[in-house]
Parts: sequence; C-alpha cells; structure tokens
Amino acid sequence: MFIYDSYATRKGKGTHAALDRFQEFSRKNRYVIKCDIQRYFPSIDHDILIELIKRKIACKNTLWLIEKIVRSGGFGGKGIPIGNLTSQFFANIYLNGMDHYLKERLSCRYYLRYMDDFVVFHDDKEFLWAVKDYIVHYLAKLRLQIHENKCRIFRTEKGTPFLGLTVFPNRRRLKGENVVRFKRRLKRFQALYKNGSINWKNIIQSIRAWIGHAIHADTARLRRLVIEEVVF
Repeated sequence: MFIYDSYATRKGKGTHAALDRFQEFSRKNRYVIKCDIQRYFPSIDHDILIELIKRKIACKNTLWLIEKIVRSGGFGGKGIPIGNLTSQFFANIYLNGMDHYLKERLSCRYYLRYMDDFVVFHDDKEFLWAVKDYIVHYLAKLRLQIHENKCRIFRTEKGTPFLGLTVFPNRRRLKGENVVRFKRRLKRFQALYKNGSINWKNIIQSIRAWIGHAIHADTARLRRLVIEEVVF
C-alpha cells in the first residue's frame, strides 16, 4: 500500500536509503520544499487511524488487538506513544494517503517522506508553494497542522538539512550541533570511565553508533579529528 519513496519502518528502506534518494532528487531539481508536522505523534486521531487500518485488515480479532494498542496511549482520543515500534508503523500508515495524493493527484514526481519529514522537489518555486497549500488542506482532514516555522523552500545547490545531515547535490555535511553534542558526550564518557561509572563496551557502542551515522556524510577527516581529541 505504500509508495516507493516512503522510507520509515520498512524493510530495505530507512534513513540512509532516504538520504540517497534525497541526494538523487537534488541533482535533478533546483528547489525543494521541506516540511514536517506540528506535534505529529501526539496529534494522531485514534478514530481516523483505526478507520485507515480497517481498509486493509478484515480480521475482527486482529482489529480488536490493534484498537487496544492504539487507544492505550494519548489523551482524549488522540496521540500514540513515541518510540513504540507499533506507533512508528501506525504513524507511517496515517500519512500514506497524503503520499498517494501528492504523487498521483498533484503529479509530484520528486517526493519522498520519512515519517513526518517530507519533501517535494521541483524547478519552479511557485509550484512548490501551491503544493504546500494543498498539503495544508489535506492535513486538516487528518486533524493535523503543518509546522509553519519549519516549512521552507531551499535551493538544492546551497544544501538542505534532512535527517541529521546537510545534503548537497554532490556532497553531504554533518550538522555542526551533531558534532558538538558528540564531543560533549565523549568528554562525559571520559569522566565516567575515569571514576569507574561506565564500562568500555558501552563507550565503544556509542562511538560506533555515531560513526555509523557520520559515515554517510563526507566526514573522514572530521571523524579522525574528533576521536583523537579524547583520550581514555
């Protein structure tokens, strides 16, 4: 039921595949509009979500269980717990209709979404602003609101922030705040290791996790410099 360019909680997709596709689209278009949704997980309407799921699942016992899970979180018939694997999958389903609407009704050829981060590429800024208006109208049916402060049009050649990186048509940079946070974490680990409050295995796992993300940007020299700064 999902479009090809929906990348969250799907086998063979994920953040790195989304970044690759984003960069591919950047090479083919001058502009990109990047949007996300205000308080997405807390705003998901239980009734709407359950009706969307019923379109694909007929088994009453399965639907009973799904409804129990959906209604166990949130308040006042809205909201699903952030972090639950079921919540991530349900959140993907909730915007699936918008994906098809943009691709099939509005002919947005260069569109992709990762959870509630979604982008449309085009060579015409006016087309992208018009698409934004359609998105706002569609989201209202789902009782969602776009995050106006985070909805912007970028010139692709100047770089666009997406999933923790700044992506250019031919290169990627790690965001500065990401590097700062990691340096602080290393210094904290250094102090904890010195007084025996953390073991080496946990430190290595954290470093490998950061490298696993950073390696998808042009960071070979940066990674070496950052790691060499801290001695345990």
